[in-house]
This record gives sequence, structure tokens and C-alpha cells, in this order.
Amino acid sequence: MSQAEIVDALLAFIGQPGATDDAFEALALRLFAYQFTHNAPYRRFAQQRGRTPLTVRRWRDIPAVPIKAFKDLTLSCCPPDHAERVFMTSGTTGSGRGRSYHPTLAVYDASMLAGFAARV
Repeated sequence: MSQAEIVDALLAFIGQPGATDDAFEALALRLFAYQFTHNAPYRRFAQQRGRTPLTVRRWRDIPAVPIKAFKDLTLSCCPPDHAERVFMTSGTTGSGRGRSYHPTLAVYDASMLAGFAARV
């Protein structure tokens, strides 16, 4: 599965008003498998918890990384220098700034606009 396929799947889901819980579950599991394959630090984190695409059956079983991980690790499915944008936390705790790498802003923009449209 490619980054383009994941982006397309996410955009399709965001553009689908009233998506079912089953559709969300399927997408979350697909995204977990992609991140497990393409993000080595996250893969190690998941494996330490006994979670792999073969063992995770529900989205609630997907391990969430602690916020501190975004400060300590490069959590990205693409090389960081290929990111279209890197969002950073304010770093107010004094322990460095967390980073979130975005290879494209398409999903970010679509989710923001869909959320705004649903509430305004």
C-alpha cells in the first residue's frame, strides 16, 4: 500500500458524510498496518506492546503513543525531509518541541473543512 493510496482512502472517508462505524474500523486498521510498515519507531513501540497488524482486530487495540514520543522520536511514514509541512508544539514544558510531519496537507485541510462545515 502506498502513501497515495492511504491519502486517497482518508480523503474518501472524510468526504463521506455519515460514514459507518464499520467503515471507520476498516480504515483505522488499514492505517495502522501502513504506519506499522512504514514508521520504524512506531513499529517498535507497537511490537513492545504485542501489537501488530496480525494481532490488532479493533481500532481500540491500536496502541497510541504518548505525547512525549513526538518530542523524542521522528514519527513519520515518509523521510522527514519529504514532508510538505512540519507542525511543532510550543515547547512550553522546556523539554523540547514535538514534531508532526505531513507529507501532504490534503488530509489536514479536508478534515478541517469537513469539521467546520458540519458545525457551522
